Amino acid sequence: MVRRCALALFLTVFFCGSTAAEPAADSPVFYARPVVALIIDDMGENRTAGVHAIDLPGPVTYSFLPHRSHVAQLAQLAHDRHKEVVLHLPMEAADHRSLGAGGLT
Repeated sequence: MVRRCALALFLTVFFCGSTAAEPAADSPVFYARPVVALIIDDMGENRTAGVHAIDLPGPVTYSFLPHRSHVAQLAQLAHDRHKEVVLHLPMEAADHRSLGAGGLT
């Protein structure tokens, strides 16, 4: 039986073209081979799971939900460890489901 975790793991694979010699500042970055981007979503509620996730090696991005119990401490820990921190900002769904604290309507 699979247990549901407080963290959702999204793995995105980008297949891009060859590397440009000197891309312009406003140009997209292209890679010579596939690149895997690892984003751990819905962070901030479970402190223990959050610390374990932040302990993962390598370039991992952490997406934090606003107004969760441990969001400030976990986001600061990730930042202090030079990890990318992004905001997971819930927005109003077409079926008007509850967003929780901090959602945009």
